[in-house]
Amino acid sequence: MKKFLLTATIAIAGLATLVPASQASEDRRRFDYRNDRRDRQERWTDFRQLRAEVYQLDLLFSRVESQMHFGGFRQTRWEYSRLVRDRQHLNFELQQRPLNRLRIHSLIDRMRDQLRELEVRLRARPHRSFYR
Repeated sequence: MKKFLLTATIAIAGLATLVPASQASEDRRRFDYRNDRRDRQERWTDFRQLRAEVYQLDLLFSRVESQMHFGGFRQTRWEYSRLVRDRQHLNFELQQRPLNRLRIHSLIDRMRDQLRELEVRLRARPHRSFYR
């Protein structure tokens, strides 16, 4: 009888220690779920921002390309071909996981600046006299 009483007491004490531990793990799981959800939202927001920037970059590419049809010098065409290669590299970077956001943002900013410079250069054509 004493052994049974001792075993029952130990079992009850063991269960009493397990209940708060399971409740703590439940709270921890709930907290981890909230953090995971917030992390996923931040990643999704950042990915949406990247997509929007790439879309704006595509619009710039199409404007510059449409102006290239009206004439462009060799150097301008060469710089544009370099930017097309950088665009392919950007698409490759966007396929990689995990995303290196700083590298992608810096690549987009650099390409945007160079495209705007090309666009201005194509718009402001030098005055050529046809009567020499």
